[in-house]
Amino acid sequence: MIRKLITLFVIGAFTIYFLISVLNVWVISSTEPYMYHTIGEVPFNSVGMVLGTSKWTSSGKPNQHFANRMDAAADLYRAGKIKHLIVSGDNMTPYYDEPKMMKSELMLRGVPDYDITLDTAGFRTFDSVVRLKQVFGVNSCTIISERFHLYRALFISRHYDLDAIGYAAYEVPITKGYPTRAREILARIKAILDVYILDTEPGDRSPLTDSF
Repeated sequence: MIRKLITLFVIGAFTIYFLISVLNVWVISSTEPYMYHTIGEVPFNSVGMVLGTSKWTSSGKPNQHFANRMDAAADLYRAGKIKHLIVSGDNMTPYYDEPKMMKSELMLRGVPDYDITLDTAGFRTFDSVVRLKQVFGVNSCTIISERFHLYRALFISRHYDLDAIGYAAYEVPITKGYPTRAREILARIKAILDVYILDTEPGDRSPLTDSF
């Protein structure tokens, strides 16, 4: 009996690993053609969206993921590849507001206030991407984040007929960003469930309080 249970466990574990691997390959391979890494090659879009993350890590140190995304967004703006930025993130409490943090940092990098719109209902990547079309009325966009994160965002955007491309920010070395990348593997599976099985809606469909 023990031998049978061990066999079933091994078969089940292998099956789960195989499915996760295949689905991740699907997400990556289907979105790779829409990924850009150098500014000179990026097509022009009127609107760019920066996906949110905290300015600080859980240990209180500066979050390099955050800084790299802000640098990439400001670089695109200064290069004339985008005209307006939407910063989408979570503002779960009065003391934690990702969009406001992003806006402040972008202004420090030379992006003017009037070219930045806040989306404070980007509680997760799915919400940010779906709201971009359904609430903001954007049909084409450059999404800005790290490459490993952009695969999921672009996968969601293609499903909702959002003509999006991704500009990959400089990535944190894998030795420092491994937990985030590991979580992303499962997050891609959740994205597939959201768009094909669960028919998920964004958490907040309220109209914008800011416009562009």
